[in-house]
Amino acid sequence: MLATAGPLPGPAVEERYAFEMKWDGLRTPVSVRAGRARLWSRTGRDTTAGFPELAGLSSAVPTIPVLDGEIVAFDPAGRVSFGALQRRGLGQRAPIAWFGFDVLRLGGQDLIGLPWTSAARRWRTSAWTRRAGRSRRICPASAPRPWS
Repeated sequence: MLATAGPLPGPAVEERYAFEMKWDGLRTPVSVRAGRARLWSRTGRDTTAGFPELAGLSSAVPTIPVLDGEIVAFDPAGRVSFGALQRRGLGQRAPIAWFGFDVLRLGGQDLIGLPWTSAARRWRTSAWTRRAGRSRRICPASAPRPWS
């Protein structure tokens, strides 16, 4: 479910769209089973060991979800920095957080076919998101045109 380039919606239909920030990080779906979070790359490689500070993602998850999100690193000034994320592979540490923006499965149910605006997909109001902290954050969405 990668974003694809396309024209912006016109004023007549833009209220049907939500807009999210473009984070400069690594797309990282998360699955939780038996109280353990596993992080995955877009290609399906398990990347959990590379981000030990995100082990707490599994806390407060009452069911078995698959969440979609992005790992973001911060520079010393607290700004998002893809370079800082890349340098982690060279042994340099930088503060990171996982920004969640969608739920793909919940309680054994595949939710991908549901509209993004449905209650099941709008997981931002769930107990898990109310307990979000430094290592996990919820990607805000707004509609229409957050830049206006």
